[in-house]
Amino acid sequence: MKILTAIMTVLMMAACGNAGAGKMSDADVEKWCSESEWFTALPFEADASVDRRAFAEQNRLSPEVWKKAFEFLSRKDLASLAEGTYELDDNGLFATVSYYTTKDSALFEAHRKYIDIQYVAEGCERIDLAAADAARQEVVPYDPAKDIEFFEAGDSRPLNADPSRFFVFFPGEGHRPCMKVGDNARVKKIVVKIPYKE
Repeated sequence: MKILTAIMTVLMMAACGNAGAGKMSDADVEKWCSESEWFTALPFEADASVDRRAFAEQNRLSPEVWKKAFEFLSRKDLASLAEGTYELDDNGLFATVSYYTTKDSALFEAHRKYIDIQYVAEGCERIDLAAADAARQEVVPYDPAKDIEFFEAGDSRPLNADPSRFFVFFPGEGHRPCMKVGDNARVKKIVVKIPYKE
């Protein structure tokens, strides 16, 4: 009986430990952000809009995946990468490089399975970030194969995207990228797609 009790105690402790694996204290989040290569070593910085807690916790849950994403964004040849998709590992991590002209209008989008790291390597665009409590009106239902849904959002704030900063959008965060700043202009965008961990 004592052995059975000991085994049950160990199993319960292990289960509780796994349940809280992604939760960090405020102090741990601040410490991670102040020491992380994401905030200290890239030649561009994280925009102030980035949810630093989600960023730190997702890094802690999938360190190898985030390390590969960081290594890709640390490349010295980002500005000269050809358009296309770059598979970064076998577990769903990939990047896209694309050129396009910024738009006058667009719909908001959100994802459920992937985190977006968006970096404008050339040019400038506006990305509108929907308020967390903004009313949403569905326009195109969620497509699981493409991991995307499109909608109109009531309240948002504009973010200027240029080569000095990167943005991170977590599942559910409504964002409207590709918007023009002033006149329509050519932009080169790199998006790294990272599988989200529950």
